Amino acid sequence: MRKLYSIVKTGGLCCALGLALTSFSLDAKETRIDPVLSKEISKTKNHWQEFRSINGECCMKFPKYPDHLSEKLRLPEIGFDLKYDAYISAIDQKTTFLLLIAQYPDFVDQTYANKNLEGFVEGLLKHNPGLTHELSLVNGHTVLDLFICKEGMYFKGRALMVKNSFYLMAMECEAQYYDEASYKIFIDSFELMR
Repeated sequence: MRKLYSIVKTGGLCCALGLALTSFSLDAKETRIDPVLSKEISKTKNHWQEFRSINGECCMKFPKYPDHLSEKLRLPEIGFDLKYDAYISAIDQKTTFLLLIAQYPDFVDQTYANKNLEGFVEGLLKHNPGLTHELSLVNGHTVLDLFICKEGMYFKGRALMVKNSFYLMAMECEAQYYDEASYKIFIDSFELMR
């Protein structure tokens, strides 16, 4: 769990805060569920718990009820504070799941979404040159799917920004314990409530 938090905090979240970072567009394409995984997913899906964020803006399934961390970052160079909540759950000591919600001030809106996602990628790339990523369209929202393999660890996730909220869902595990079915349950269960 410590590695997951450090990847998010040093490699990505802080860079995602720079709203006016380099902006370049990528074409989004619709994502479809892989039918090969459907049997395997349905076997383990029933054991997961649905969870709603503290403010009720989204829900998601976790392998067990997540721990909650909350922090407010002061950003004097940008002129506002950023509040974020992190929900962390683990199947075992080897596989950790994270939902991070960063709340920007009200003046930040959907027009910043692509800039913020691209800034997030740039920050991750700076610290993780082996990052692979792809923009796609899921439920009408542009999402960034990303994958990092570093020092025998996998970090796979999805980021999106809706209005003034930035969401990062991710799974971290040792490479030999990677389970695509668990990842799909987690990612596909994300639902916006507002």
